[in-house]
Amino acid sequence: MNEATRLLRIEFDALPERLQLLRCLLRDLAAGAGFAPEQRDAVVLAVNEACANVIQHAYAGREPGPVVLEAYALEAGLAFELTDWGQGVAIEQLQPRPLEQLRPGGLGMHFMQCVLDGMEYRPSPEGNRMCMRVYRECGQER
Repeated sequence: MNEATRLLRIEFDALPERLQLLRCLLRDLAAGAGFAPEQRDAVVLAVNEACANVIQHAYAGREPGPVVLEAYALEAGLAFELTDWGQGVAIEQLQPRPLEQLRPGGLGMHFMQCVLDGMEYRPSPEGNRMCMRVYRECGQER
């Protein structure tokens, strides 16, 4: 992220109760970056879902480990880097379930794909990293 200005770096334990404060920070960050109110909620939803996936899957059956979220200002939006040191997953496992399957849960990837303009996952023993980009307007990538 050498072309972007870092706005936030927060490290937290992979516990669900940590997400409430994170959502407040994300909402304020999106507002400060010029996102309209409905866009702010979408940004919060997408990044919260990514963090919840780390908590639920990367650290499943293990001690809650560290999670680092960094946010960057882009000319036309925001970028996020989410890093954890839990169990990585194969790229092909990062698919949303079919929406026809009516059951609770499992829609996080669907929400993320609907909201985010770009998403890249890189599992590694040095830290699993999810990079996400979201723009104020479609087609504004710079």
